[in-house]
Amino acid sequence: MIKGFFLIMISVYLLHGSNTYAQEKNNLCNGTNVLVAYTKIEDYHLVCDSVNDVIEVAKKIGLNDELNISVSIVDRLLINNMGKSLAIFKPNTMEIQVLSMTACKRIFGNEVVLGQEIDKELHKSIIIHELAHALFWKNMGNNVLPREIHEYFAYTIQLALLDESHREQVIIASNVPAFSNWSEITIEYYLLNPTRFAVKSYLHFISVKQGWPYLLSLFSS
Repeated sequence: MIKGFFLIMISVYLLHGSNTYAQEKNNLCNGTNVLVAYTKIEDYHLVCDSVNDVIEVAKKIGLNDELNISVSIVDRLLINNMGKSLAIFKPNTMEIQVLSMTACKRIFGNEVVLGQEIDKELHKSIIIHELAHALFWKNMGNNVLPREIHEYFAYTIQLALLDESHREQVIIASNVPAFSNWSEITIEYYLLNPTRFAVKSYLHFISVKQGWPYLLSLFSS
């Protein structure tokens, strides 16, 4: 009886340990200098798919598409940040950390991405947003540009690369018009409501009707 009890306890310990201390892996996305740290293979593929999408956008805009960064899918953000975030990009080390989908739900609840219930596509859009920030920093050179321009760029790419069904849900739920001019695109509006800022930025972008190359003009703002 005692022997059987100890065998059960050992089995429980091993099972618990295997879930809690899953082995982290590090691999480059194929053909890139983007290093991904992950414990689930599906997270690795999601990051690399996001990287490929952002690289394609960089080419369409006319930007340098070489990203030398690391992307980690984590259960908690290890980089110091002042607010509650789903992800963070640290430009001085070119490091991105993104909460796993499970962690997003645990910490913030379901409706955490652009006001929608998180799923694989919306989780991917978080990764794309941070990669877009990295792309912006890579190409801004010595320019010092206000944060609202960084966010306009990142949110525009995030929504443009989101599948049409999810994008329409976000736009309908937000129920806001496009920014009509650049004087409306302010850091105050972004801080007041990031989701509405995202939608208004994307709608402004598509209203310009110059396509992806329009985003190149942001770097000389």
